[in-house]
Amino acid sequence: MSQIPGNPPQQPPPPPPSYPPQGQPPGGPPYPPQGYYPPPKKSHTGLIVLIVLLGGGAVVGVLILMSIVIAVGPQIMAQVNDMSCKSNLKEIYAALELYKTKFGGEYPDQDGDLFLAMLYRTNILTDPEKFIC
Repeated sequence: MSQIPGNPPQQPPPPPPSYPPQGQPPGGPPYPPQGYYPPPKKSHTGLIVLIVLLGGGAVVGVLILMSIVIAVGPQIMAQVNDMSCKSNLKEIYAALELYKTKFGGEYPDQDGDLFLAMLYRTNILTDPEKFIC
């Protein structure tokens, strides 16, 4: 560079900045400091996935339970009906034995429904549901 008399010497233009910038920035140490990394941003994806999986599991559980009830329900209802019928027959037997001891050691001399009606008319067996099997 040439110098003009009476003018101060000119300085060469600064070199273009290098990328990424090297060295220490003018305001303080470089960020992040060497060996330090900021904590990652918290993500709620794991929570959302957990909620979706639990909800899906609940739906699948309800569907499995419903299929079991549909498949086994009629068998269970038949067993409940059989137990109820056996209980009713035992009560009719007990009522007949009570009739027998109350009326001279003999069963009613009627046939069919009249036979059971005698138990009802004599107030030995007063629940009409007990006559249904």
